[in-house]
Amino acid sequence: MRIQETLRKARDKESFNWNIKVPSNIVDWQQQPRGQYQRFHPIHNFHLQQALERKQPRVEVSVRGKMCKFTLPDRAANKTSGNILKSRQIDKLAAQPIESLPQHWDAMPANTSCLSCLIQPGSPEHNKVLNLFRATCPNKVIKIERIQNPTLWRSLQIKKHDMELRNGHQKNEKRLFHGTCHTTINHINNHGFNRSFAGKNATAFGNGTYFAVGASYSASSTYSRADLQGQKNMYLCRVLTGDFTAGRRGMTVPPAKSTTTVELFNSVTDHPSRPSMFVVFHDNQAYPEYLITFF
Repeated sequence: MRIQETLRKARDKESFNWNIKVPSNIVDWQQQPRGQYQRFHPIHNFHLQQALERKQPRVEVSVRGKMCKFTLPDRAANKTSGNILKSRQIDKLAAQPIESLPQHWDAMPANTSCLSCLIQPGSPEHNKVLNLFRATCPNKVIKIERIQNPTLWRSLQIKKHDMELRNGHQKNEKRLFHGTCHTTINHINNHGFNRSFAGKNATAFGNGTYFAVGASYSASSTYSRADLQGQKNMYLCRVLTGDFTAGRRGMTVPPAKSTTTVELFNSVTDHPSRPSMFVVFHDNQAYPEYLITFF
């Protein structure tokens, strides 16, 4: 019993420390006590963000040894002395410089959140995607489009960085295929993949979003459903598979890496030694990079 209690406390402490660390990768709360904004301590950053997400009207945090009451969502704070302490919230997703986007992307028109760009046949970019498709699938490709969504791309990069820190290595991303119906293209382009649709086509290895190693699997009419003209669609995606293990029916999250840690595997697969598909349970672990239309 004593050993189990010790392990439980260790897991609780690890979980708490990580819960404090993760928000700092996404949002940065800052205070302005003397003219210049300064970052809050990670613990206070966590409590402020948690209160905002839970729609709490106010929260107390310590600033320079004095308790301050923050009213939300306007982020104003009253010191015990009665003075107002200015603060601000920096969204690191939105704050990333435009240079963090792929250099080969076309220029994004003003007030455009998502852009679909036709790739010129015969270009190196087109040939690279086409070769990955044809490695397992003989179907005729009609066109290939690059999907440019800065918000989804930056979200993937932040998740990737977080995964690299957790896993201690950089081999976390794979190029995988995902077949889809033409009616879902607009939603995926603009909002990414949605786990809430899990179970629509497959659940044998968990209730997540499925991605195939080979295009031939995604080309099946079960996943790539033809429109009235007989055209079918699939995505070539960047997927953060990270550290993975075998999946099973009914899973809603990956299992823990061991009994002594709260760290979970990042994805699951059909065969860990020779995977033909992967399942992810977080929507920001995949980016729909190219849309392939084919017969």
